[in-house]
Amino acid sequence: MHPIQEKLVRLSRIRDLSKLSYREIGRQLADSDNPNDRVHPTNVKYHLEQLIADGKIDASQRPVVRTAASASADTSSPELVKVPIVGSANCGPATIFADEKIEGYLQVSPSLLRTKNYNDLFALRASGESMNQAHVMGKAIDDGDFVIVDSSKITPRDGERVVVVRDDVANIKQIFFDHEEQVIILRSESSKDFSPIFLNPEDNWDGLVSGTVIQVIKNSTPSAA
Repeated sequence: MHPIQEKLVRLSRIRDLSKLSYREIGRQLADSDNPNDRVHPTNVKYHLEQLIADGKIDASQRPVVRTAASASADTSSPELVKVPIVGSANCGPATIFADEKIEGYLQVSPSLLRTKNYNDLFALRASGESMNQAHVMGKAIDDGDFVIVDSSKITPRDGERVVVVRDDVANIKQIFFDHEEQVIILRSESSKDFSPIFLNPEDNWDGLVSGTVIQVIKNSTPSAA
């Protein structure tokens, strides 16, 4: 069992997780009192869904997600939104681990975001070339760019770009629903040839989607020689 899942099981024995937010649970799972040393809400949600699917935690313990109205009512739009960078996502073969530790923050103008659910956002650094012909708000996802992900959007629409986590590895793909063949397809959008990933709709694929890509922040920092 993953260490985060072990902590979640132990916590569920003494706390009603449904009365906590994913962010609060992440703080409960931290190994220290440092507010920055916590498990990111996206990772809490992913591992909790796995435990519920495996029957190790009852579904009644699932936290109640705030609605967009309640989230936006908490505060007015800030001048800049601080989006936590939680690791890297591979745009090709699944080889890069999606770490739950926060590496830093992107400061993004609210006008660049298509949501006011700022607490549900996280950023991943794209690695690879399999999404270099994607068009998210008119921008491709090139190696080294940052993608902004809305973790509240775990039921994507056909053609959207999603972050899929399997075996602690994050991938960015475009999702399609083939109703005739009854298959879910995760495709690359690349100038190179990458094989698609096929999922059975009867599998627990919903728990694999950590969020939907809503924006690309181009990284103009030159790579080290």
